[in-house]
Amino acid sequence: MLTLRGSDQTRPVCAVEPWPPALELLQRRRALRDQAFTPGFEPLETLGFPGRSLTLGAQGRDDRLGVHAAHELADVLALTRATAPASDAARFTNGFEQLLGQAECLELGVAQTDELLTQFLSSLSGAFACALAGLFVNRLVVVRAAGSHCRGLNRIRVGSLQRRRLRDRKDLGGPARRGTWAGCYNSHRKRATQADVMQQASVAGETGIAQLQEVVRFVLEEAQRRGAAQAEADASVNQGLSVTARLGEVETVEYQRDRGLGVTVYFGKRKGSASTADLAAQAIRDTVEKACAIARFTAEDPFAGLVDPEALARDLPELDLDHPWALAPEAAIELAQRCEGAGLAAGKQITNSDGASVNTQRHLGVYGNSLGFVGSAVGTSHSVSCTLIAQQDEAMERDYWYTTARDPTELEAAELVGRRAGERAMARLGARKLSTRKAPVLFSPEMARGLFRHFLGAIRGASQYRKASFLLNAAGEQVFPAFLQMRERPHIRKGLASAAFDAEGAATHDRDLVSDGVLQGYVLGSYSARKLGLKTTGNAGGVHNLIVGSATAPPPLPDLLAQMRTGLLVTELMGQGVNGVTGDYSRGASGFWVEGGAIAYPVHEITIAGNLRRMYRDIAAVGADVDTRGGILTGSVLIGELTIAGD
Repeated sequence: MLTLRGSDQTRPVCAVEPWPPALELLQRRRALRDQAFTPGFEPLETLGFPGRSLTLGAQGRDDRLGVHAAHELADVLALTRATAPASDAARFTNGFEQLLGQAECLELGVAQTDELLTQFLSSLSGAFACALAGLFVNRLVVVRAAGSHCRGLNRIRVGSLQRRRLRDRKDLGGPARRGTWAGCYNSHRKRATQADVMQQASVAGETGIAQLQEVVRFVLEEAQRRGAAQAEADASVNQGLSVTARLGEVETVEYQRDRGLGVTVYFGKRKGSASTADLAAQAIRDTVEKACAIARFTAEDPFAGLVDPEALARDLPELDLDHPWALAPEAAIELAQRCEGAGLAAGKQITNSDGASVNTQRHLGVYGNSLGFVGSAVGTSHSVSCTLIAQQDEAMERDYWYTTARDPTELEAAELVGRRAGERAMARLGARKLSTRKAPVLFSPEMARGLFRHFLGAIRGASQYRKASFLLNAAGEQVFPAFLQMRERPHIRKGLASAAFDAEGAATHDRDLVSDGVLQGYVLGSYSARKLGLKTTGNAGGVHNLIVGSATAPPPLPDLLAQMRTGLLVTELMGQGVNGVTGDYSRGASGFWVEGGAIAYPVHEITIAGNLRRMYRDIAAVGADVDTRGGILTGSVLIGELTIAGD
């Protein structure tokens, strides 16, 4: 029992007194040092707060009142609970209001405050620290009197039954940095409802773009005021919800909100760039100033500058990319649990899980430059995935499945995703090794996408002007067999890689990248185009919806297996053994051995090797089983022969 203040009343260990006057407690500082808890309050005295005796305890579930988070922490640590009167919690709240009033007068920087707060918490130990932190999480805010920003605690782990982590990145107008959130934690925060999510999406869509446009215009005006001949800016906000469940329990619930601003200025042919996550006016001025300072000290580059004006996008098509998902955390948790549950029920051999995840993301972006172009884009991306483990005797195999789309109504059913993951994992049981040999290899659609990604890397402008490509100066050459076609279609509605303009504001347009196996050109932005003496192709930032097809009717997977007769079906690749300069290809693989046109047994611990240039020419067929879950849309790809290294 501890006697607090000057009264004769003795309070139990769970009681909390209001904050007494600073002068009175400072005079008693020497006496309080004899108490075991006093050293923990020395950092607060450095801030100007009074040292005092505090004894804290956790309240029982039936008397939660305003200290719910403390009880959740007590659940995790199995702390002994004691009941605290409601009046104590009220006095504690009033005391903190006085504390914040004192803090506002100190005008301390946030960095110093964080350091002292860390010192304060680290000086406490054991169960007392956990219980104290639990109550502090509900009420404690750190105030910078010079501004209007406040920070909530970065990460809170709650729920002993579900063991979930909440990471709340809520921006209240101050600096927002990845991993550090501006905001205040509200002890009476309610669970997000479906209406809350819809309202948040509506506000972001209606006001977010307008605000970002103002930010971009402000950057361009500031750059011009500082003497820049040209300037460009890219402002964005990304927000989303991610939920993971494993073995029926909630692993994580994470709300994410990030924002950023990139600034590039040109003084003649000198270029300077800077970026920030703080969209306050002064921070933007500072960022522009730094970009200008960098530009003044860089060497001239005759190819530097904005995109040519005639390449700018003028008419922006409606691509139907924005489909917010009104998904409350409770609904996302249920969806993940249903997905995993269906997978675990796929067969008795499914013995464990790496979890099921549900993700929904929304991106708002505005790009503008001093040529008068300002373009905006709003898009969503949603996904459900599951990874399961199958076991047979002592052998275990893991596999996964996922679905992704712009529109949540176009996602595969969660139960179907779970079952597919379970079936794939069980199919890999009993995997064997192969002896070293040469044989045809059939890449599944998910793996075939990587083959064409290497091709795009070889024909991008930077690889060409640096002369670091196995397809150097290959435009106009026969790179693939005559039946193979590659078309870029950037304006597909709801396409995962659709865009009305590229990262420089240049218009995107349909083009045939490969026609009858012949490479028609390179993938260029304005800088690489100038280096090569060419024009931009509207591909600054990458290719938009590359469709790989065949001039003849593409065969379904069973027909491809029959055409291969004997060979390897690759369903997983490992490692990064690809040389972009020579084209040498060597990667670990697993999949299924095919005999007589049918799958015979699973295989693992093998390596496939060849050279990409020859592999492209040896493509025998492209299947009809097109995988649309990415920016490269292709079916299975059959290659005539590769080296398979095994035992």
